[in-house]
Amino acid sequence: MGWSALLQDEYIKAVNDIAAGASIRIFLVGGHLRDQILKKRDTTFGSGSSSNSHYLDYDFAVISETEKGAIEFARLVSEKLNGVFVLLDEKNDTARVVLNSETQNQVNLDFAACVGGGIESDVMRRDFSVNALAWDPLDPENLIDKVQALRDIENGMIRALSQANLIDDPLRILRAYRFSAALSFSIDNTTQDWLAHNAHLLTGVAGERISAELFALFSQSNTFLHLQAMANNKVLDAVFPELAATRVVTANAYHHLGLMDHSLEAVRQMEIFYERASLQLKESCNQIIGHKLNRLAVTKLATLLHDIGKPATWEITSEGRHTFYAHDSLGAKMSDDTAARLKWSKSVSRFINRLIKWHLRPGALFHTGEPTQRQCTVFIARLERMCQS
Repeated sequence: MGWSALLQDEYIKAVNDIAAGASIRIFLVGGHLRDQILKKRDTTFGSGSSSNSHYLDYDFAVISETEKGAIEFARLVSEKLNGVFVLLDEKNDTARVVLNSETQNQVNLDFAACVGGGIESDVMRRDFSVNALAWDPLDPENLIDKVQALRDIENGMIRALSQANLIDDPLRILRAYRFSAALSFSIDNTTQDWLAHNAHLLTGVAGERISAELFALFSQSNTFLHLQAMANNKVLDAVFPELAATRVVTANAYHHLGLMDHSLEAVRQMEIFYERASLQLKESCNQIIGHKLNRLAVTKLATLLHDIGKPATWEITSEGRHTFYAHDSLGAKMSDDTAARLKWSKSVSRFINRLIKWHLRPGALFHTGEPTQRQCTVFIARLERMCQS
């Protein structure tokens, strides 16, 4: 594609003009460049159910010839463009400007100081090769590709630039699966080894940062495949220690799979069911209940966690029967602890609590055969009252 066309993008042009008048050197980096390549290659890119069409993101690396860094430049941009300034990380000199647009609900302009003082050293500190492209407005016809990013984009591959970069910010471990899901890319074998080896580092990452990546993953249409990969690499265990305990519960009369695999399979079945659901049901599932988060994503998360109360309530009778008495109530209480640890909003944590607490009730309708319409109506009315209590 003709990369000089980026100079005509209204947001890039505005930022570049402000930079030129402030002795600031900027580079466009990361995801916007990657997505431009994918859109050029595949006109259906971004049109699926998991696309995020309400947000437009730009990332800029900043080199300042004065003492003013990326944060101060972001403040200047917010003033010039009537945007909202958001301080992201004072220590690492990063900030965001949020704009409203007539064509997009929200535009995010992120600014970060170049690590090492130059763009070449900066891109080498990034997470994955597909996010390490750079574009210089002073050399608009060419892309800067120091890490074979174009090759990996063409091959559909998520490749970490180094293990050290993952250790530097362990949240990147989750980002690998999120990008893999969003882009339908594979994760290369060496990167998978690094993800597994460093999964334990996720326990030191702030809960709200983990949740942002989780919610983005659960908002994709292919969540199950990536949860399964995370389970295989024990990444899921690091994020949800309460779920890790389900590995000990074996297959039994209630589950043809071990409990961890049962929990994952439940997510897969839900995604299959959603694709076959009526338009009315899909509209209900797509209602927003949290920031950028719809009912479907939250229900898939609740589905993954619905049996976390079983390991602590598991007993085997003398006849060999497996029992899990009150696991639904315990699981709901455990989900509240999970919500507190991961900083979920009240609306999300309550939604998940109720789904786990009452997840056995629908099955009870079928104990004596196919329920009548009246039985279903009564059941829904009772469940609504219980969920409001």
